Amino acid sequence: QSTQNLQGKRFILVPDCDTENKDFLEWSNKTNEIRQSLGISISISTYLIEALTPEQKAQKYDIADVILLRQNTITEFIETEIEFSKAYDKEQIYKLFASKYPNIFTDCEQFFVEVQAYCKKYSHIFVSDSTAFMIEPF
Repeated sequence: QSTQNLQGKRFILVPDCDTENKDFLEWSNKTNEIRQSLGISISISTYLIEALTPEQKAQKYDIADVILLRQNTITEFIETEIEFSKAYDKEQIYKLFASKYPNIFTDCEQFFVEVQAYCKKYSHIFVSDSTAFMIEPF
């Protein structure tokens, strides 16, 4: 009866990552067992295997590490590389960010989704379709 609440929902597992993908392989086996025994929609993400560097895998990064890494690099980048009261072309900002922090984001739109989350938190970055603009924080 407790698994009845799970029916009709889709689950995606994101296991920790290591250099040998042990956790991924272990969870792949468990995912198959769960899917068969409970009859629910469950899959396992390969995102960390594909996105992490060998050094990050050696440190056993998990999804929380990736989220914190993204937030911290965006914060550092904005606070050190972007001038206040200046408009920027979004593509130029993304290329500058990618040159300083490779392998964090795979494309410009993904980067600006995160930047816009930063904007909501700090209220001093404005992003339009093609331009980003920063004002001095109060």
